[in-house]
Amino acid sequence: MEKIRRAAVGVGSLVVAAGLGWGCRGKDSDNGTTKTDLIATSSKAKATLASLRERAGALLPSSAADGFRVAIGGLKPQFGAGSEKLATRLLLPERSPAPLHIEHATSDTSIDVRLRDVRDVPAEVADGYVVYRNALRGATLLHRPSPDGVEDFVSFETRPATPEIAYDVGMGLGAQGFRLTNDTLEVLDAKGAPRLRVSPPYLVGADGIRTDAKLFDNVDELCWRGPTNAFTEWTARFGDERLLARARAIRGRSPN
Repeated sequence: MEKIRRAAVGVGSLVVAAGLGWGCRGKDSDNGTTKTDLIATSSKAKATLASLRERAGALLPSSAADGFRVAIGGLKPQFGAGSEKLATRLLLPERSPAPLHIEHATSDTSIDVRLRDVRDVPAEVADGYVVYRNALRGATLLHRPSPDGVEDFVSFETRPATPEIAYDVGMGLGAQGFRLTNDTLEVLDAKGAPRLRVSPPYLVGADGIRTDAKLFDNVDELCWRGPTNAFTEWTARFGDERLLARARAIRGRSPN
């Protein structure tokens, strides 16, 4: 389990955790999905987005997602006909404490990302965003999916006591390690090829001034500490607990 830190900011501001996901386009589509299969838009989530855009509209661009449907393990974004070949496969959490699952479409390399210290609130959808109102004390979490990955945003109404937010990142199937390059976190497959990446975050204050932030206070936080609870849940869901045993064996051989 790895911890990613991201700085927070002041009144009416946004913390933008830059895009998660990357890779060559692969085959993945849901051509059979109809509009009647999609989750209904939440009027409260739509109002939340409208309020945030009044203050910082440029930071919350239009989403490529036409909507979301309920799938095994989370909410699956649906994209238009021009986005049939996706770089990543996403499952967004139905409730804020659950992990976001992101998977490289052609190599199946995956990770699970969970925001720390969140309140348990349900996901609501509007305008191609998944919104978790008041997921953090005095803050709203938003996910904006795209065919290439997902961006997450955290909006604070008042300045938080501790100027950071933290994520737990668990390696899933196909992920063999991490590499930090120019403050961009890359997820490596078995051959050492980068398949997913977390771009450097940035923050914007109530005055509209943008400031670059850091993913880590300490690069040693990249040390792998073994399979996460999310990984355990996924192996049980797929009925292949052997993967969990293998991960634990690898952890046992690790010098760290």
